[in-house]
Amino acid sequence: MSATLKRQNNLTSAHNIIMNFRLIVFSLIGIGLVCVGCEYVDQNGSTCTSYQSNYDNELSESATLLDEVPTTIDQSPMALVINQRSLNAMFAHLSDTSVPELTDSTSVLGQQVAVSVQPSIPLLQIGGTSECSECVRANVPFDLGGSVAGISFPRGSGSIDVQMPIRLLPLENNDTALVAEFQEVDILNIDLDLGSGITDSVFEAIEPMASALLTDYLQNRYENARITTMSPWSLGSGEVLLAGRGPSIFPEAGSIIIAMQSNLPLSTLPGIEADALLPEGADLGFVFHPEVLGAMARRMTSEGVIPQQYDDTGQASETGTMMLTMGNVSSTTEGLLRTSSTLWRTGSFCGTVDVVAAMGLNVSDSGFTLNIADVAFENGVGSGMLLSSNNWIASGFMESLTNVLETTINYDQIFSGEAEDQASMGAFNASVNSSGITAFFNLLD
Repeated sequence: MSATLKRQNNLTSAHNIIMNFRLIVFSLIGIGLVCVGCEYVDQNGSTCTSYQSNYDNELSESATLLDEVPTTIDQSPMALVINQRSLNAMFAHLSDTSVPELTDSTSVLGQQVAVSVQPSIPLLQIGGTSECSECVRANVPFDLGGSVAGISFPRGSGSIDVQMPIRLLPLENNDTALVAEFQEVDILNIDLDLGSGITDSVFEAIEPMASALLTDYLQNRYENARITTMSPWSLGSGEVLLAGRGPSIFPEAGSIIIAMQSNLPLSTLPGIEADALLPEGADLGFVFHPEVLGAMARRMTSEGVIPQQYDDTGQASETGTMMLTMGNVSSTTEGLLRTSSTLWRTGSFCGTVDVVAAMGLNVSDSGFTLNIADVAFENGVGSGMLLSSNNWIASGFMESLTNVLETTINYDQIFSGEAEDQASMGAFNASVNSSGITAFFNLLD
């Protein structure tokens, strides 16, 4: 090859390198990432210092919690629906497994009459009489025995029907308990079956003794009987509180609705409407506005449960150049959840981009799970325009986010009653629509 030809090739290569370099520089200038002797400025005129300031402000706002949990029932972002079967199942778990035998005696026409009553665990019924529409009723079956003048009569049976108010009681450790106030029990009816051979005068003495024994027992044993307890979420430092408000009684549907509030700050006041009638086969319903999930994700980002730093592929890294702030979670008419977040670069190569993910809600053996249907990068500014979402569906960020959202949806801290063997629940089904999310559960015996 001649020297002239070599020279031409060298000149061509140098020219290409220079042109490519110019193209890169012009591209970087176009997105505001090249600036000689001054601070970087993006195409909107924002400096990297302003990116850092904006990021710090958003992260600080994410850490904020309300000073106290709202006390109102209206515009509650969550609700818990409990049907009669689950009400009795929870009550049975907190009650004594062995009920004591109750005894008393009196003198009737000079003869000593003794009564022995062996009650069973009360069976609850949602709804009281017209005098107490916000009450629950309880039927208490019992065995009955006794003697007249020292001679035992055949054992019989009976039942007593009572009603009492049901309400929510604040407890220590920021818990709230749903309690039946047996100490305010009102006797509606008592039935005795003693067979033949009992005189009217003896029968008339036995009935008030049995009624008094049972009333005293119920009032003392089940004073503020804790049916179920709502506790804070077991996420992060445990500072995200949850408290029940109400309850509202729906006898026709055979259910109780508890409005639920938290100390998570919400950008709006999203009220949620819960259907008192649960689907066939479901025992519990947990209904909430998707804004709750967004607020929880923001709080868990500030606590580091969702890591704050990432590399370009979405893997958590303490040396990662990108920082994260969480945005909102919404629901769609297609039955998907839509999450948004923002990635920030605040160093010399600064910029932002929004990460938007679509998620479907499914039922598995472990509860409700989320599968990521799509991830997209939107509204890129500065260096954010250069990122690609190709690797982000299976990224560490998405795994951390779905773990937090799934734990929030699978709220199961509502069975810390009096008994050691607490009821547990399994996922039944769930639905997502434009107004919110409903997760239905079964109680597991």
